[in-house]
Amino acid sequence: MRGKSAPEVANAAADAVDAAFDAVRAAGETGPDEPAQAVMDRAPAGQWADLVRHWFCLMTASPPPGISTRDFAAYRDTEFNWPVIDGYGALVRAHHAEVPVELDCPVTHIDWSRGGVRLATPRGEVRARTVIIAVPTAVLAQGRITFAPHLPVSLAEAFDALRLGVAEKVAIGFDRDVFGYDERTGVTVCRSGAATVNFQILPGDRPVAIGHVAGPVAGALLEDGAGALADAVRSALTAAFGSDIAERVADVRATNWAGDPLIGGAYSCAVPGLAHLRARLLDTVGDRLLFAGEAARLHDFSTCHGAHLSGIDAAGRALRLARAAA
Repeated sequence: MRGKSAPEVANAAADAVDAAFDAVRAAGETGPDEPAQAVMDRAPAGQWADLVRHWFCLMTASPPPGISTRDFAAYRDTEFNWPVIDGYGALVRAHHAEVPVELDCPVTHIDWSRGGVRLATPRGEVRARTVIIAVPTAVLAQGRITFAPHLPVSLAEAFDALRLGVAEKVAIGFDRDVFGYDERTGVTVCRSGAATVNFQILPGDRPVAIGHVAGPVAGALLEDGAGALADAVRSALTAAFGSDIAERVADVRATNWAGDPLIGGAYSCAVPGLAHLRARLLDTVGDRLLFAGEAARLHDFSTCHGAHLSGIDAAGRALRLARAAA
């Protein structure tokens, strides 16, 4: 924007993103369940269109044509969204350190045809009265776990409607502070012909830059093979902070959630017209099967805290079923 200072340009960009979010949210609250892209087409973002599209992908892991306005409007943001320096996984492990967990023991088949439930695993059959299934919707939709009898069609429709898009991260650690920031900062690098990357900058004794790439752009980078995603993020970082920053890189770690067969994507986003199917994951099947995970939340889906709360809710329902059967 000619004649504008850097802060003025940044504010204009942020205003454009906020306006698009508000428009899609309002459409979802008052109108039919349509694609977010339809709302954006009615109020074009002009020169900020690519940036707006990028932020929709970051928030939902899906491009605007695949985002349900009703689903988008239902989400409630806590406004607290900073990374844990040791990784969110470290926090989860510490929080549930006393819970017994069996690793490398995937369930491949669930038989709920008679009283109780039988689960087939590489270590033999496990029997239970009630089972909580906390598995990504992509894994369930792809039939990686078979059921006897088949799950109700209504659930199969819900799994397919709550698709996991692509949202990946690249964490870049440095051997010293290279940014000079006094506090955590967000930086978006948007360049013509290159992937748009949103960075979370964590200064201090363990400086880290976490690059976020989402949507079709992230999917294409993953398809380009090992290292392409990390290379794109590093390129964006040097474009923003100069090539000398590369000399201070100590470690680089990249996710590949979309390529993991036990995950199949980032987080759930209802396709247009089918946001109401999310509520089906709250149903109990045959008084024996319950579902949990981020997709099984009506207002805080796509989050770790939403998945945590869904597990607590499912456990409470399972206990009530057990008491009723006693």
